[in-house]
Amino acid sequence: AYDKIFYMFDTLRKFTIRLLRGYRSRRQELFFGFGADCESDMIEAVIGRKPTIVSEAILPGYQLCIQSLEDIPVSGANPREILQRSWGNDFVSYTIRQNKEEQVKGTLFSMSQRERMMLDIWEMVPEGWQDSVVVRVKLPNGKFVRARTQRLPRGHNHGYSTSGLNYKPWLMPKADFLRIASQDAFSYGELI
Repeated sequence: AYDKIFYMFDTLRKFTIRLLRGYRSRRQELFFGFGADCESDMIEAVIGRKPTIVSEAILPGYQLCIQSLEDIPVSGANPREILQRSWGNDFVSYTIRQNKEEQVKGTLFSMSQRERMMLDIWEMVPEGWQDSVVVRVKLPNGKFVRARTQRLPRGHNHGYSTSGLNYKPWLMPKADFLRIASQDAFSYGELI
């Protein structure tokens, strides 16, 4: 029964990617990337093109956390098992959670709605690992803009906290991130 449920979720994920491939929206959205997602190489591996960088940005009111495989939920589509199949038992990843005393440094990108939805799929929003949310980020000139990002759902284990202003973007080898992101995009029917 478990294999059938896993197969259903995997099929739904593939179907969603195929729908996005045909979705043509000219509407541009802002996306706040942190961790590996603050690097243009990472975004390119997921969306299939060089992203448009708007600016560096700071996300106030959020705390940067590091999750290990054990911190990731097993309910629903079992994001833990999906990640373990690609990364093995040593997987670690950044996530963010609300904390009014903290802030996280990242990069603001401009992209189509479809491309931003592709990032949600890469971050397993449909499987329940992350939530896609609208946040207010601060630009270097002091102005605030609204952008989408992914954060840890309330009630999920956040692992442990780390500095959101001084961190290395790649917790796992960069080459592995880029290879797996490119393979994932390809295996679900190349998105662009």
